[in-house]
Amino acid sequence: MANSLSKKAKYELQDKVIYCGPNIPGGVLSKYRIFIDGIPEYLDTLIDKCPEIKILFANVADLAKVDKAIGIKGTPEQIAYEKVMKFISKGGV
Repeated sequence: MANSLSKKAKYELQDKVIYCGPNIPGGVLSKYRIFIDGIPEYLDTLIDKCPEIKILFANVADLAKVDKAIGIKGTPEQIAYEKVMKFISKGGV
């Protein structure tokens, strides 16, 4: 999974990224939210608590690919999505 984190980190430097994970309670982060200037710094604390959140950011052009991967058991994206759901259900936010 470290590979996936490293691979996704490149999106921080690109213009538009989209979050493909589940809604985070409290309106902090919602599914399919687009960020114009990469992953915003205010999410750093949340990502530190649940690093899998970062895996669920993608370049806007890759949305369909990432969405498909989330639906395929065993992919890094699907595993990350499940871990984020578990994080939420345990009240990690």
